[in-house]
Amino acid sequence: MIQAFTLGKEPVPPTPVARIRFAELASGQETALARTGGISVAEVHRRVADFGSAILALDGDTIAGYGWVQYGRVRIPDLRLDFSLPKHHVYVWDCVTLPAYRGHGIFPGLLRYLLEIVRRQGIAQVWAAIAPGNLASQRAFAKAGFRLVALTDGDIGTFQARPTSAATPEEAALITASFSA
Repeated sequence: MIQAFTLGKEPVPPTPVARIRFAELASGQETALARTGGISVAEVHRRVADFGSAILALDGDTIAGYGWVQYGRVRIPDLRLDFSLPKHHVYVWDCVTLPAYRGHGIFPGLLRYLLEIVRRQGIAQVWAAIAPGNLASQRAFAKAGFRLVALTDGDIGTFQARPTSAATPEEAALITASFSA
């Protein structure tokens, strides 16, 4: 089961984190991000080319954490999911705070920074999916203003979602259309 979170239209002010600077992935940082994320540089380039971007939490030049944003299309290979998002919607995924930096508010700060960026781009809705046992991520998303809007059942290839009472009618319709059998 995965819990789906979404952020509504209410503004969430950015939160500064001591010693940490948040930034979008810049040219020349691909190798460091690949090494930090345990993926290849080619995979970093593929993700960017596939209408994605990465947000970094930086302690000087050291990556303390990161998160990916996907525009237009969501691909979750582990669940064999591939679906289109409506215009002005994005999906947040593959977010990590490195162990040495955990417990300092970096992830909620990164999420709030990301929200500022996508709001400036005219994004109306931000989506994310979190494993139910990942309590730290659930707390971080809640601190950033996300709401639990769907619960899911199923297995790989048989994924189904049902809206929660917190979902707006528009969110419920998207959840039902995208994740129903």
